[in-house]
Amino acid sequence: MASGNRFDEKSHDDENKYSKANVAKFIDAPENHVPVIRTIEKFLINLEADSVNKMMIAFFKDLQKSKFFKQHPDIMPGDFFLLAADCVHAHTYDHLHHVGKDEKNDCDCCLERVYNRGTENEKIKWQHNMLVFSFIFLGGLKIPVYRHCIRAKQIVNLENASDFVHKQECGIVALKTALPIIRETFPRMNIVLLLDGLYANRPVIRLANAQRCGYIIVRKDGCLTTLGEDCNGQSILPNHKKNCTKTFRGRVKGWEIERKYTWFNTASLDTSTTKKVITKKAEKNHLTTNVLRFLEIRTNGEETK
Repeated sequence: MASGNRFDEKSHDDENKYSKANVAKFIDAPENHVPVIRTIEKFLINLEADSVNKMMIAFFKDLQKSKFFKQHPDIMPGDFFLLAADCVHAHTYDHLHHVGKDEKNDCDCCLERVYNRGTENEKIKWQHNMLVFSFIFLGGLKIPVYRHCIRAKQIVNLENASDFVHKQECGIVALKTALPIIRETFPRMNIVLLLDGLYANRPVIRLANAQRCGYIIVRKDGCLTTLGEDCNGQSILPNHKKNCTKTFRGRVKGWEIERKYTWFNTASLDTSTTKKVITKKAEKNHLTTNVLRFLEIRTNGEETK
């Protein structure tokens, strides 16, 4: 079924938007199968905001209690659980969908976005974003376990920011709030965070360490530049080439495949590439990480990629 917010976006000026014909068309169902929308809305208004999270957590804990994961070791990535966090754009409005008595925005989840400010093409939109946490398993199984709705008061002075910067800030702010809750919910679980390039920064790595979580983060160009430079310098050393590089060559479906793995242990995340003497007092705050680089070259005689 499509979302009520999307239905409101398409039909908010229609006096008969709740007619059975309109709703049936929207959800692509016969009119006699249309739910009573007002009843659903009344139920959702009285629903506790955190009830969906409680339901997802209870479902996952039931699986643990029934030893589902021990009985299906083939779906486990190892002796740990992969926890993916993804910032999801849920809704966009070109009007204030919920106003108070003063005719001002009364939705604390609406994040204002201003495009082409100061021009004749200036547009204002309001977004709903949330950070969704899901446990990832082999074979494509994904179990959502928590979602954190991002509040407008958490994201300030970013109305004009690029979509990348805005999404990154939303994700980081939500992660700082939600990850301690998940750790408290699963205090003894061996968790490895699975994050995309939005989270390749020092605050997120410090947060993961503080919450006793491992992490796998994709580093994109432009992120953690000093780390990339440090790894580039190490990669040309003879000792590193001998002991920290693995190459695989083979043939798959007519392609000659060369895969190269290079790893760097306890690489420094200091902002300066200059080697520093780390005292015992400063060692506690010294941030390091492990890096794995992967390169694959495919050749079929005519094409290389």
